[in-house]
Amino acid sequence: MRLLIIAALIGIAFFGARLFLVRQLEERMIKVHGKGSRTPQARGLVYDQIPIASGDHKLDSFYVPADGPGLLIFHGNAEAISGWVDALKILHDAGIAAMVFDYSGFGGSGGAPTLGNFHEDGLAAWRAFRLRLPAATRACAYGLSLGSGVLLEVASELSPPPDCVAVSGAFLSVRAAAVQSGRLEKWQSYLIPDLLDSLDNAALLHAPLLVEHGALDELFPVAWASKLAKAHPGAQLEIVPGMHHADPVAHPSEASWGPVIRFVKR
Repeated sequence: MRLLIIAALIGIAFFGARLFLVRQLEERMIKVHGKGSRTPQARGLVYDQIPIASGDHKLDSFYVPADGPGLLIFHGNAEAISGWVDALKILHDAGIAAMVFDYSGFGGSGGAPTLGNFHEDGLAAWRAFRLRLPAATRACAYGLSLGSGVLLEVASELSPPPDCVAVSGAFLSVRAAAVQSGRLEKWQSYLIPDLLDSLDNAALLHAPLLVEHGALDELFPVAWASKLAKAHPGAQLEIVPGMHHADPVAHPSEASWGPVIRFVKR
């Protein structure tokens, strides 16, 4: 009996320590962005600002209608929907209806910025997005950087399932990203669960997948994009010359959005 009690205490201590390390890593890696003042109106776009219920709080979102397919955007770290206005303009001009939302704790959204909340946020945003799209519209999802991991994590749970999925500047997992950024030594990374494991999640995805990556990405190596594409049979890989990690949002252009637009409209 004493051995069972000791084993149970060790197990509790181990899982408690892992939970503590995950929360510490979240606090070090997740960088929230405050609510900005810019809206799609700044680019002459008609839009709706839609509150999305996620758990016990609300998420902020912009929805810009268009006559073609729809795209739900999972944005990156240290971003807010106010920074996506120029990208929404490019998508609108290409005939793509788009919604971008802020995760819990980002922009004007309530709640705490945790990976657990981000998972629920993604499911809630997809439901709101599909309700807003006209019936029978082709509906896809796009994730940039942090958003790529969140999107691939929830993609197999989205209902109805997406018609296509695109990611840009993707990482392989939180563990790999933490080591790559120098936030953890490789040996330390094995003390935490492999959160947002995009390699495994890409293999589980049933929808067509586009993996876009900038040839000049400063955060994650191009080789990661190749690995991710190989994990999903039939995935399309696009390495964009001259593109940096944040260009789809910081400097949106035909170069950074062309592959995504063609893929969504295919």
